[in-house]
Amino acid sequence: MRGTERHKITIAMHADNWAREANPAVNVKVQRFPDFGSNYGRGGVEAVRERFGCSEATAGRALEFAWEAQAREFWEWDDNDDASPLKEHLLPAFGGTLTITQEGRSGGWLVVEGLPDVEDWTRKQARAWKRFESEIEGQIEYLTAWAQIEELIYANEWAMDKDSLERMIAEALT
Repeated sequence: MRGTERHKITIAMHADNWAREANPAVNVKVQRFPDFGSNYGRGGVEAVRERFGCSEATAGRALEFAWEAQAREFWEWDDNDDASPLKEHLLPAFGGTLTITQEGRSGGWLVVEGLPDVEDWTRKQARAWKRFESEIEGQIEYLTAWAQIEELIYANEWAMDKDSLERMIAEALT
């Protein structure tokens, strides 16, 4: 990864290998999942166990399901949706055909292909990139927040142990 500054805005650049030209990119690596904000000492498995009263193994599995679901939600956005960050921020400023790709060993970079050379960007284009980047970062913050993860696990009943499921079935049958 390298960065360049244009109109006092730093723009990250990424290419998967040295043979390719780097493109403007957003670092989308998630450092904490779920994100408890300022409550750093709390672990995800512990929080799921406390909230749902399940075993450690079930809590871990529930978090894995939630991680996969939220990653899919993030990467499978619809570029044809008029509310997509691509259409809302970048296309009006740059035009043309833009493509979003996932790069990096763990897919931690959102790369936009089809943009002109960063050195040729106008101030308006640099600001549009910054708005796009902020929106992407906001989506990650939203998708990894404990409230979202808790709701996802609850709605999908991912934290239900075999014993809990058997109790629920027995209660429903009586």
